[in-house]
Amino acid sequence: MNDEALIDKLISEISKRGYKVRKNISVKGLTGFDYCFDIIIENIKDGKRLALMYMEDISTKDVLPILACKVDTDVKHVIIAHNIDNITLSLLRRAKIDIIVTKSKTNVKEIVDKILRYLR
Repeated sequence: MNDEALIDKLISEISKRGYKVRKNISVKGLTGFDYCFDIIIENIKDGKRLALMYMEDISTKDVLPILACKVDTDVKHVIIAHNIDNITLSLLRRAKIDIIVTKSKTNVKEIVDKILRYLR
């Protein structure tokens, strides 16, 4: 599921921009379930946090677990996806799931720019 090289590049770029970044963090949901996020970003100035999940491929079977995670946790989170079909993307967007779809894993700065918009 995770592309470690991309995650490490994202962490490096986000850290360079002055954010506190932690990798592979578990967040306990309101129901007691633990959810694992690839990256947690914290704005040191105002304490705002953002959790990131990277999923190489997302299909309709992933929609319910993603929705459960969103509803059960009190931390804002964004999903970065590489391959996603239009039906799944439509379902996630209708459910107000924040998702960044990237066709290229090489433009790390562009991905980070999109991620950090969610912290504003």
